[in-house]
Amino acid sequence: MLSLGLVKTADKYISMVIFTKLDWIQSQPRLLSWAQSAGHELIEAGTAIADPSRVGVLVTREADMNNLGLLRHNQSILALLPIRDEEIEGDIERTIKYIERLSPEKPSVVLNNHNEGFEHFQFQIAKSEDRWKLIEQLGDYVRTKPVFETFPDMAKTIASELLTNAFYNAPQDSSGRAIQPNRADQVAFTPPRFVDFSYGDDGTHVWIRVGDPFGTFSRDKLLDHLMACASRDQLVVREGVGGAGIGLFMVFRWASELLFVFEPGRETFVMVKLLKTKRMRTFDSQRAIFEVIERRKTDA
Repeated sequence: MLSLGLVKTADKYISMVIFTKLDWIQSQPRLLSWAQSAGHELIEAGTAIADPSRVGVLVTREADMNNLGLLRHNQSILALLPIRDEEIEGDIERTIKYIERLSPEKPSVVLNNHNEGFEHFQFQIAKSEDRWKLIEQLGDYVRTKPVFETFPDMAKTIASELLTNAFYNAPQDSSGRAIQPNRADQVAFTPPRFVDFSYGDDGTHVWIRVGDPFGTFSRDKLLDHLMACASRDQLVVREGVGGAGIGLFMVFRWASELLFVFEPGRETFVMVKLLKTKRMRTFDSQRAIFEVIERRKTDA
């Protein structure tokens, strides 16, 4: 296993760790020479994971099920960086750039590398029925972009999934059950609570962001849902297969970059970046940079 060193902060260390097979790393001179020139060391993965003060990134060629399982069972891993055999050189460069941008103070590269000033539209939604008009506005906006024909509908599907979860799954009672499980009923939040919805174009991606004010979702729940879908090989998501987690799995498979931030009792925040392209084959061949950050009360 390859460790990408330690970065000293005010009161703790953060390590960036690549989990992959050593023989594969040594067969990739660009990645290996970069790691060595930066002074990084080779260590066992278990050494990094056993120390809760060390945070890792997973660079992998494995299948979704294996990757999601590693994230699920190793809380120290904050990001998944996939390497595709057919795009190996480009993905290695993407991985190196990602790791070089990691900051101990700002652990989300997806968010910190985000050019919100390019185009940005933001809304605060208090009533569930108001989401439909905004979803249609998103679709109209995406149609002005250089994308393939069904791209706008995919963007609308993602927004619908995230907004519906924010209104109907996030508000829960003390036992963890949804207060309003019937999605045909209307839901209205009272100030200062609302769902934050924004979207835009950062030059390379169309992006969608949704935040709820409850913080009832968690890293473990998300990864359990995604693993359940991956284990059933439910990858042909455009055919409308139903079931728990399918909508989130769609988001995972369609995204170019995907960020979930969980703050228990306060907020769940999701950001999805969709690669602008006129070629569906290019879009479908992606594997997302996937960040999962859970902020606990003891975190700085």
